[in-house]
Amino acid sequence: VAETAARLAARNGCEGFDERAIPDRVTSDESTAALREYQGCEQPFLHYVVEGAGHTWPGSGQLRLGGSLIGMTNQDFSATRVVERFFKALAATPEG
Repeated sequence: VAETAARLAARNGCEGFDERAIPDRVTSDESTAALREYQGCEQPFLHYVVEGAGHTWPGSGQLRLGGSLIGMTNQDFSATRVVERFFKALAATPEG
């Protein structure tokens, strides 16, 4: 994932990123999250990094067998809300 993000950032003309931790609101999900906001890009580029969770959709409900099969789901942010904000912002631009 880091290599893919680096390639996308380079293609987008980004000059690096600022990283901030997302508050660990639900410690029982056994994971943490951070937001990397890339700087100097031609278009906005955000990368959410989740450590310790499984291959799941952040903010969705925990699967009954999730912890044992695919890992826990991070509850510190909602990936759905992130996607919604992205499309709303895109629609609000003159080119959108």
